[in-house]
Amino acid sequence: MFFKRKNKLKHAVIDADNAKKVNPLDLSADQDLTIAVMNLIKLEKLLDGVDTSGGYDMSGAIRDMRHRLMGRVVSDKNRELWNMSLYLLGLATDFMGRGFMTTGASAYEMFDKSYEVYSLFWGLNMGLITVSDVAQDIEKQKTYTQYQINLEKYKKNYPNDYKEFCKICQPAKIDLTKYTSKEDNKFDGRQQLHNVLNYVADKLPTLIGGCADVAPS
Repeated sequence: MFFKRKNKLKHAVIDADNAKKVNPLDLSADQDLTIAVMNLIKLEKLLDGVDTSGGYDMSGAIRDMRHRLMGRVVSDKNRELWNMSLYLLGLATDFMGRGFMTTGASAYEMFDKSYEVYSLFWGLNMGLITVSDVAQDIEKQKTYTQYQINLEKYKKNYPNDYKEFCKICQPAKIDLTKYTSKEDNKFDGRQQLHNVLNYVADKLPTLIGGCADVAPS
């Protein structure tokens, strides 16, 4: 899936940028242009709903300017490609804005997401991925985001249960080397399994398991 290839896509965009391709996209110039388009998208959102009936329609002027400039990078003949490109630039702008509104690790996380989405935009318009690839990745992001929201609600409403849940999710360091060594072969199969289960249960307190001898002895 594309989500697993995002690093490969980033490198492909960087390689194309370093090569300074002139045809079909001169990234050395067009990347600067897309930053301007992203700022215009932000202005569009800020002016959305502003009453301009009694004067200059700034919102319309900004929208027309954004459309013309974006048309230098994205073909408006493919409406699906155009709409997805506009969505990605807007999303990258939103993530960047959220990054500036916070600090530390949270800010870096937002900036990284912005760059990931921006790489999606260029991968799409360079033909490295398809609109379908992007749509699938966005759907995965939405699912993960909803999971994070639900987890935060659970943490707030059930703090003690949340702590137990985190314990369950923590990876356990289990080393079964001791139970596969020649020195440990003195035990029969049932005793060996008994020893292993007790060892694992100590590492995973939530483990539910056991063994039973169903054959006649």
